[in-house]
Amino acid sequence: MANGYDALLMLARLEQELVDTGRFDELDGLGEQWQEVAAGLPDPTPEDRAVLEEIELTVWTTVAAVRLQHEETSRLLTLLDRGRRAVGTYGGPFPAPGALNARG
Repeated sequence: MANGYDALLMLARLEQELVDTGRFDELDGLGEQWQEVAAGLPDPTPEDRAVLEEIELTVWTTVAAVRLQHEETSRLLTLLDRGRRAVGTYGGPFPAPGALNARG
């Protein structure tokens, strides 16, 4: 059976997989699992320290991926907002109802 540090590494890898595949809604439950495992950890052995280093690398890689996703989403929202404003002003104001049928 995996010790607590190995369990944390498995959670970190799962978190990374969820982010990489865009399954952000599934991340909520991992926080509780992470806290439960971390609460019962003993002081790390030298072998555990190597696992901790891998956990840290995995977590920072995941953080970088989330930041990239955030930047891309912000960029797309900005483009969408510009498009909406452009469409809203395209062609000027709408004519009054029936104005197109009136003869002048």
